[in-house]
Amino acid sequence: MPAGNPENMKPARPGEVRNPSGRPKGSPNRSTVARKWLAAREKKTNPMTGSAEWLTQEDIVTLSMIARARGGNVAAYKALMEQAYGLNKRLELSIDQFQKEPDEMSMNEIDVELKIIEEKLKEESEFDDFEEIT
Repeated sequence: MPAGNPENMKPARPGEVRNPSGRPKGSPNRSTVARKWLAAREKKTNPMTGSAEWLTQEDIVTLSMIARARGGNVAAYKALMEQAYGLNKRLELSIDQFQKEPDEMSMNEIDVELKIIEEKLKEESEFDDFEEIT
């Protein structure tokens, strides 16, 4: 039997409150508060256009990440690509479908597998400007 009070192992009865000092009913959770503040608008100069615009905090953060990615920050670039296209997850799933482990394959076999993955990604992509994986 687990350590502690065996009464805690029983399901709560309807109407029974087990944590009376917990989060009050109706109070917003963290994701609701985050969405509220990300939607807050602020008059800022858009670094892409150079004009003053009303931008949400989400826009400002995204533009900041784009600026960092354009400056060579690989982590910012990767995060943007994942958020926009989800390619990393799809690529990982595709790599999992290799016939053999990559370390057991010759470079030619890996090239063939990567071309197959590239074709699958092109087919699945809803974007016309898909660039080849090199």
